[in-house]
Amino acid sequence: QLALDNYWPVMGVEYQTELVDFNALFGRDAPVVLEIGFGMGASLVTMAAQHPEQNFLGIEVHLPGVGACLAAAQEAGISNLRVMCHEAIEVLMNMIPDGSLSMVQLFFPDPWHKARHNKRRIVQVPFVQLVQSKLKVGGVFHMATDWEPYAQHMLEVMTSVTEYRNLSNNN
Repeated sequence: QLALDNYWPVMGVEYQTELVDFNALFGRDAPVVLEIGFGMGASLVTMAAQHPEQNFLGIEVHLPGVGACLAAAQEAGISNLRVMCHEAIEVLMNMIPDGSLSMVQLFFPDPWHKARHNKRRIVQVPFVQLVQSKLKVGGVFHMATDWEPYAQHMLEVMTSVTEYRNLSNNN
């Protein structure tokens, strides 16, 4: 709560139904990396610290994770990170300009193990088409999972959308 109270005014981004101006948001023109579902934010903060030439926007619905990320970012002294606490699909649809992102990262999304819940998986054709519309030409959608059936599902979805090309050597 301390991090939310103290660092949200600096690094937090409120949801709105208007497109965000990334140059104004970050105070500079730099490639923007969007991470969806950053958890507690450890890897996001590390990436932002290691790549000061890029801007990072993280979206997470779990408020304690947002607070942990804010605290870690403050402790690391990074200025190229902003965070949101909102549903990612709404943010993509309403706030992210088309063709504005250099990369979208989706690491270890909920696999919804039961077959009857598979429709809840975020990686579905409409979602990956939405992500594609937000990427710059040559942009990257980087996904990772540690559950093989979900990895297979991700590959099936991604290969069905012709605008993507698999960059992995391990198809």
